[in-house]
Amino acid sequence: LKYAQRLSEGFYIEPHNVWYFSYVLFVYGVRLLVPGTLATGLVIGQYLLGLLALVALTDAGRRIYDSNRAGIAVGFVYCVFVELTFWHSYVLCESLYVSGVCFLLWSAVRLEQHRRSRYDWLLLIGLATWVAFLKPTGIAVWASLAALGVYALWPRLRPGWRWTMGILTVLLILLAADRMLATFGVIRNYEKGEVIFGIRSLPYRVDYRTLMLTPPEDIYVPQDSSTIRRIMTFVVQHPWYWIKLTTLKLWYFLAHIRPYWSGAHNAFNLILLLPCYVLSFRMVRASRLPRWFVLASTVFVLVQCLSASLTSVDWDGRFLMPVLPVVFVLASGYFANADGVSSRTYSRQKASLKET
Repeated sequence: LKYAQRLSEGFYIEPHNVWYFSYVLFVYGVRLLVPGTLATGLVIGQYLLGLLALVALTDAGRRIYDSNRAGIAVGFVYCVFVELTFWHSYVLCESLYVSGVCFLLWSAVRLEQHRRSRYDWLLLIGLATWVAFLKPTGIAVWASLAALGVYALWPRLRPGWRWTMGILTVLLILLAADRMLATFGVIRNYEKGEVIFGIRSLPYRVDYRTLMLTPPEDIYVPQDSSTIRRIMTFVVQHPWYWIKLTTLKLWYFLAHIRPYWSGAHNAFNLILLLPCYVLSFRMVRASRLPRWFVLASTVFVLVQCLSASLTSVDWDGRFLMPVLPVVFVLASGYFANADGVSSRTYSRQKASLKET
């Protein structure tokens, strides 16, 4: 909020908040356009965009499977999981991030099914840039686009150039990740042994025990090296501790349960999310979706999971929210028909494979 306020005095870049720059611009725009209380304008804007995002996500599910049932299924699950819309009431990046992912899915599917005009490409690139700078984990968007670029160019290049392009792409992603992580205390989190960020700063409760690990006593990581190198040094020095810590983070991130939440809350999340994960995995393995969609979705989800595992899992579970639209779209294919996708989509995919 302060960054958005200071932009009125002139444009400048803050090393940490630049990764939230799209949300900063949203706050700045609301300040200019909506008189009155800033928080009220932001919440109203987030709910309006959230409603449009729901329509876009439903249409994306319908288009990708060529099935109204799939579209209805993804929209229904999105609404039933009320936490997705819950965050529109808070001045936090998750609201726009979730909406942005929905818009991005819709734009990508629409581009694949239309004549791919200049307008369609500009819309996709503009949305991707906007979403990528909503949060630091927006790097998952860049990783997905990079993977699609490699996938598209791979068959057209000679073997030597293929590996050169692949290695350069990985190095660029690692460089971007290192710059992003530079302003976050990753190693400090490892030294505290916190599964949930900031858990040790709270008064002790018995149900917090599973959210903390006893860190090694002999931790030494050079401070004058890059963040990625410091993480690798830590992993080499304390592999078993790091594996336990990252595994616990990944579990709490994906399961979306917390010891301090009610049993009903945790049960609801598991009952809804675990089947969606299973159905998503089945749809990816079925190989009946467009290959580009499977690749982009998989990379996006994996980078999000990697980000949470390497850094921290938040108290209220909001870091998972941007992943769920992708998961729900994948899972909704099960409801297209008994085989998991519509017959028209499958026929189109077989024809596409024959052409390639």
